[in-house]
Amino acid sequence: MPKGVYDRTVMSGKKTFTCYLCGKTFRGHRNKVNKRNFCDRSCYGKWRSINVRGDKHHNWIDGRPKHSAGYICVGEKGSRDFEHRVIMERHLGRKLYSGEVVHHENGDKSDNSIENLVVFESNSEHQKYHHLKGNTLQNDIKL
Repeated sequence: MPKGVYDRTVMSGKKTFTCYLCGKTFRGHRNKVNKRNFCDRSCYGKWRSINVRGDKHHNWIDGRPKHSAGYICVGEKGSRDFEHRVIMERHLGRKLYSGEVVHHENGDKSDNSIENLVVFESNSEHQKYHHLKGNTLQNDIKL
């Protein structure tokens, strides 16, 4: 190449990649291509639906899905409940009222043993309990 003339593909920062799913080669910016090198979003979505399911998913605990707040979920997709609420309902022999809050005494949201669970009539009572104990509710969510 003559002096002062540059290859546009080198200067543009584009590189040739091979899609992990379909094997198609494509060109893209090395900083804009998905870190797994997929040719488009549909290939990435198909790969993810195959490879990031069940126990391979980051929100999976002992065969049970975990809510983003740390609570274990039970039931089918679309009608999931928090496991600690279901356990407390069985223990009480009735459905919990909408305002009732189930508290984890030891703070471990995945420990749903009945000895670790306490029911409060309202979120206000729950907050008062934490205030008296000296704990804050910054990471808790209203149930």
